[in-house]
Amino acid sequence: MANDTSGEGAHTPTPWQCDCGPYARQPRIYSVSLNNRLYKLIAEVGNAEAPLTAQDEWEANAAFIVRACNSHDALVAALTQVQALSKPGQQLDIHGAIDVICEIWNVASAALSKATDETGRE
Repeated sequence: MANDTSGEGAHTPTPWQCDCGPYARQPRIYSVSLNNRLYKLIAEVGNAEAPLTAQDEWEANAAFIVRACNSHDALVAALTQVQALSKPGQQLDIHGAIDVICEIWNVASAALSKATDETGRE
């Protein structure tokens, strides 16, 4: 289940990036082009209830959306791989089971590192 954007109503291809620069009134989420430039506006993040006081929260929300969207394909691929590795009723000797557990750990760790920031937070 790769980042298929060919169908009608498909989302804009990832990766996405948040522009929370000093000149942005509200954080904006853009797709990133092949030459690593901001390409297409995806969304502006804000809150009509507190339009002037919640900039930090808006920026955190925009960053969270970008991280979730950019890591979605890796998380789905990891879970699909884990599901394939851990078939119900599969009989493994102890060495085979350890190999499967190590592979599941490696797949999950790689996906989680993409889905979390450098501090390990979502």
